[in-house]
Amino acid sequence: MSLRADQRDYKNAFKKHYHAYSNWQGTGSNLSRRLILAYCVECGLKYEVMKQECLIQTTDAQGEVKTALGQHDLRKLLKCLKKAGMYKFPAIKTRCGDSVHPEEYHQMCRYCIPPDEQYISAVSKFDHTLEEIAQWIGEGI
Repeated sequence: MSLRADQRDYKNAFKKHYHAYSNWQGTGSNLSRRLILAYCVECGLKYEVMKQECLIQTTDAQGEVKTALGQHDLRKLLKCLKKAGMYKFPAIKTRCGDSVHPEEYHQMCRYCIPPDEQYISAVSKFDHTLEEIAQWIGEGI
């Protein structure tokens, strides 16, 4: 069972994670910074979905929105916000050959799984997409 969070929790989480990401200044690993960015965007998107749907808590959600709020799938959250085609996530493969989809990206960062050498630039592009989303969310908060 996942913990319940309300709209305010997601907003505060976005703001704190975005602040930490923006003020990182080389104090830790790039993987840790990347993980903070991934969770920052996830929290921000969940906040935006809840705001759009006038939801106080995640338990108030129904249907596709409830599913999206209960997962880490950034594409589903963007779809709920009618922004699905605006942001592109490049394909990434790990050193072991596993495909990394947007809903699994946080795991790649959390477990420090290295990308295949051919996909290092894709990771940078993925991060750039996350930065664009975080900036868009930050402008509205």
